Amino acid sequence: MPAGDPAPTAEATGRAVTVIDRGHVDIGAVIEGGQLRIRIKDDTVAGPAVLRSPGDVVLHALPASRTEVPANPAFGFLGTPGTARWILPQVQDPALLWPGWNTEALAPGSIDGPMRWTLDRVDGPGAMWLFTTDQFGSPRMIFDSAALPATLAVPRGTHAHGTWAFAAEGTYRLHMSMEVSTPDGVLRASDVVTFTVGSQRLPTPPGSESTPAPGGPGTPGGSDATPGGSANGADGGRGGGGGTAGNGSSDDAGGSGAGARGGAVGTSGSAGAREPGIDPLPEAGGGRVGLGVAGLLLLGLGLVLVRRSRSHRSR
Repeated sequence: MPAGDPAPTAEATGRAVTVIDRGHVDIGAVIEGGQLRIRIKDDTVAGPAVLRSPGDVVLHALPASRTEVPANPAFGFLGTPGTARWILPQVQDPALLWPGWNTEALAPGSIDGPMRWTLDRVDGPGAMWLFTTDQFGSPRMIFDSAALPATLAVPRGTHAHGTWAFAAEGTYRLHMSMEVSTPDGVLRASDVVTFTVGSQRLPTPPGSESTPAPGGPGTPGGSDATPGGSANGADGGRGGGGGTAGNGSSDDAGGSGAGARGGAVGTSGSAGAREPGIDPLPEAGGGRVGLGVAGLLLLGLGLVLVRRSRSHRSR
């Protein structure tokens, strides 16, 4: 349950923004006055959810989201095993932000076909990935900052979650657009969603971020949507990526797919769903990711990443 409304905070640029670092939010679109608008649905408030303009919100991946890349080839696109990454997981962790996406605010009959969500570019200090993990532990790439622009088709009524991964601490500005076809024509909206990662809570001024260098070609992900394919840009790691994931759909907050087990790739179940007794994500050669001081289940649907401390690493 939300503890209360997040308090507005003075941004480094001097304007007031709301920093959200725990709880459930969704990125989506609404039609207002005949215009399409990108909005962030904030479920962390006490009472009904609030639709916020992206320019008024900062999504913060807390320092506790730091983990290390496992020695599992399936996640090689994240970089060299042992490299630090900051992860906001597909399955909810109450201690972290849980961002998803949805099209539930688009009324039945208001659009023809799916909403087309495009990530045009990412300005930030390192690479960024958004992917889902299916019930067999296979990641499916949705967006890779080194392979943009890329588009995901999102059916009306979808409520989905994936894993957001960042290569470095700092400010990331995600330049995105959403487009729908309506009985009266095509509507399109563009906006910028801001994430801060790690110890930096407030964003740096626009234009001060460094853009990650593209990596090499990656392993195909697996779907018939927009191809991903790229490597870990910030660290020059192994390639990764692939196609976008499928999306489940529903008209309720729970989604139609799996939370901790089964279901359609790219969806999640009800908030807070966890699978008891999940083993850590296996490393290559049968080893395991060691349990850190504050071990977190970070990847759902049967597999998790568990944070390792540098001084207590098991092989």
